[in-house]
Amino acid sequence: VKGRLPIHLAMEHNASEEIMVALIEAFPKGFFALDKKEMTPLDYINGNMDRKYMKKYIPMLMAANVDDERIRWEVEKDDALAKQRVALKNDPVYMADVVEQVTAEMETTYAKKMEMLEGNYQKEIQLLNKRHDGETQALLEGFEVKLNFERKLNKLKGKA
Repeated sequence: VKGRLPIHLAMEHNASEEIMVALIEAFPKGFFALDKKEMTPLDYINGNMDRKYMKKYIPMLMAANVDDERIRWEVEKDDALAKQRVALKNDPVYMADVVEQVTAEMETTYAKKMEMLEGNYQKEIQLLNKRHDGETQALLEGFEVKLNFERKLNKLKGKA
């Protein structure tokens, strides 16, 4: 009725404590809801009503209101951040700065990776040299024997 929640009507018609407690416990946020006249349930309290029992429900009601405020703040914050992101993306000076920073970071990262690769390759070459030193020595000795053989053969051919 007129955009009101049951708690609006209960407050307007001086409902019993049991009814008010049930309504508040069921939906504490309703205590702060506005109807079509932009009125909360508290706006409907008649001046002659005795609502002393409401004091014990104030912490629960305030917690509900704080939660609403927190949610509202989160939505506003998210909206503001989204607008700021759009504004920054459309700012050529900011974007040039971002591109410059990202490029510098990428170049630094690439240079570090290249240094690491070069170091790894040098270590691998050293390991291969150590492994194959014996084989290389044997090949060199074999080439020396072959050269000596060819020299002797050429001397013998020259004498013949």
